[in-house]
Amino acid sequence: MNFKIHIEKERCKGCGYCINACLQAVLKMSKALNLKGNHFPEVEKSDACTGCRRCASMCPDTAIKISKVYSESDNKTSAEKK
Repeated sequence: MNFKIHIEKERCKGCGYCINACLQAVLKMSKALNLKGNHFPEVEKSDACTGCRRCASMCPDTAIKISKVYSESDNKTSAEKK
């Protein structure tokens, strides 16, 4: 199972808490600026995300959401268990 990281860059104030919270070093600070003039996190290593949601939990601006991405093999495994 993989995870998709959704970052609402316009909500971000660039504190970097999410980057420090990620034990897998999935996020990095972008060089780009949002409309407020702040750098925001961007995904650097999406395959390394374990879906722990530490980054989202640490974000004071609730700018990060994590969602599961199911592959076709995940669907086959679920069907076999029924």
